[in-house]
Amino acid sequence: MKKILGLLSALLVLSACGSSDQGGGSKLILGMNFDLSGGGASYGQAESKGAKLAVKLYNEKGGFKGEDVVVKEYDNQTVEAEAYRVQTVLADEDQVFAIIGATTSGTSVSANKASVEFKVPTISPSATADKVTNNGKKGYEYVYRVCFADSFQGITMANFASNTMNISNVAIIGDSSQDYAKGLMEYFTDQFTANGGNVVATEYYVKGDKDFASVLTKLKGDSSIEALFIPGYYDEVGLIIKQARELGITLPILGVDGFESPELMNIAGAANLNDVYYSNHYSNSLESAERTAFVDAYKAEYNGEEPNGFAALAFDAANLALDALDRAGEPDAAKVDAAIFDTKDLKGVTGAVSFDDLHNAVKSAVVIELVDGVDAKATLINP
Repeated sequence: MKKILGLLSALLVLSACGSSDQGGGSKLILGMNFDLSGGGASYGQAESKGAKLAVKLYNEKGGFKGEDVVVKEYDNQTVEAEAYRVQTVLADEDQVFAIIGATTSGTSVSANKASVEFKVPTISPSATADKVTNNGKKGYEYVYRVCFADSFQGITMANFASNTMNISNVAIIGDSSQDYAKGLMEYFTDQFTANGGNVVATEYYVKGDKDFASVLTKLKGDSSIEALFIPGYYDEVGLIIKQARELGITLPILGVDGFESPELMNIAGAANLNDVYYSNHYSNSLESAERTAFVDAYKAEYNGEEPNGFAALAFDAANLALDALDRAGEPDAAKVDAAIFDTKDLKGVTGAVSFDDLHNAVKSAVVIELVDGVDAKATLINP
């Protein structure tokens, strides 16, 4: 009876963690800590698919010295405390050689504390807040990302507004409850004003807001505004765009990688997603051999589904960890960590990856133009 109760208890614990385990009993375990439910679910679910596809293709090519790498995945529910707990389980109990995740900046900052504590390398596909990987002077041990940082995409969008669109006056609508949005507002504002532009109005909302009529009506009354910059996530952004267009605001809308979700079109409506531009890590409009091979494999694996930028980033993050494993020669976390940092120009779907001293990926960005909600054109922006 004790054995039966013990088995039931173990199963309940596994279920509560939200874990999925491909295989088992292997020392070759790659951990995954994604925002699979909650506010980051649209991003995290895409990342899970991309990362798992990378592992599958790696194993089909022979794996590590003829042995398959096993995936151990948990859902952190887009909750910071849960992200830390999940990371601790992966590092301490599951004894993984590396971890892919977390998804958003908030969950990644929390999870990375466990990465440092247990000395297990972690690669976030998409956590862009500058503080995720460094303190501004030095990179945190065992912590990396394959995406660019918010400082880069904030500056990128400011330069795009000034130099490509010849815009002089913008209004900003930002999420005051998210470090992600606050950082992007700061970087954009600093660069845009340095370019000679003016931020003529700054308005705020908080996560979960649904009605933006008062803010939009106020901005509509200012004829000096030439564009709106809205750094935020797709759920609120979709509503802002929808309500803006319904109020007759036809101004260009500038955004960031938080726009990248199929839910944006579902919320805003395709007809409202014109003259919309946002920075991203990947575009279906930019061709490369790596992108073509990835898209073909992804569609074959997921019933014709088109991958988005988050799936591509996670695919690159997982391949980076697997490439580092090969170069380390054994699934030892410290050796894999050293190999990750030594990565130079590793070709990926989202571009070639190298790391600077802040543990940021040195790579290009793209600015995507939406036409009826579809990625119609991309402009490559180099660092």
